[in-house]
Amino acid sequence: MNIEEMTSLELAEVTRLKDLFFKKNNLSDNNDALSCIKDKVDVLKNSSLSDDAVIDNCFQIGSAYGILIQDYFGWNWSKIKTANQFAYAICSPDLSYGIQVYYYFNLLLTTDKVNNVVLLFNMISELQKTGDKSITFLV
Repeated sequence: MNIEEMTSLELAEVTRLKDLFFKKNNLSDNNDALSCIKDKVDVLKNSSLSDDAVIDNCFQIGSAYGILIQDYFGWNWSKIKTANQFAYAICSPDLSYGIQVYYYFNLLLTTDKVNNVVLLFNMISELQKTGDKSITFLV
């Protein structure tokens, strides 16, 4: 597995998607973002969404959630590459932990997985640097 920084174009797209989520949900700052994300997931879990709508919502909600983690905890966006695949993740500064936010929200919207976005967010503050080890994905 290879972990790389995201390009400025990729980061700009993440910001654009977060801004779109904020606009659609009448958010002006991070103060109400976490509860809005949780509520939005609850509503969407009980909706009949097309595959395209699931993807769109995963990217918008995931971007908002990832940037919220970045702003509150100083985590950074990374591109995780394996042989012929890659994923975006928000990762702790020491790369000990990461959350593949788009995959995470896809799980929340398409499976019976419990909506634990607030719990996961609150757990981040409890994580300690664990030393030099491979990245652990929290979802």
